[in-house]
Amino acid sequence: MERNKVPSIWWVWLVVASVLTMLYSLSFVLLPDISLSSTSDVYLGSPDAYQAFGDDGAAYLRFILGVSGAISVAWMTLILLVVLVPFRRGERWAWQAVTASILIWFLFDSGHSIASGFSANAIYNLLILILFAIPLGASYRCFQRR
Repeated sequence: MERNKVPSIWWVWLVVASVLTMLYSLSFVLLPDISLSSTSDVYLGSPDAYQAFGDDGAAYLRFILGVSGAISVAWMTLILLVVLVPFRRGERWAWQAVTASILIWFLFDSGHSIASGFSANAIYNLLILILFAIPLGASYRCFQRR
């Protein structure tokens, strides 16, 4: 193994985590009705609860989900590109960029979720955080050898 090269297990883990998150986020754009129904079930207690907002409200919720999904796809694309080469080579800035990005997202998204009364989203965010934190924590030493 090269001196600063990240072990394959952590690199592959981050690639898979990024792609899975990207695909899930893409479903918000490509499958808006399914996404609206599933998020309505989690956040409002029923897959049909969003209908209480009327047609205009449901259209707006689909729009917000689509925009959120598109932003997340773009974010995961950037993370994936960083992970594919500079992270794999053990470039310190790549680890710092991915870690900072995930932590900043988690803190602001979860904080806003809790403050807004949607703690279920913060729990979901915690699962995503753990998915990324395991390989980032495990690979930390690879970026400290220089």
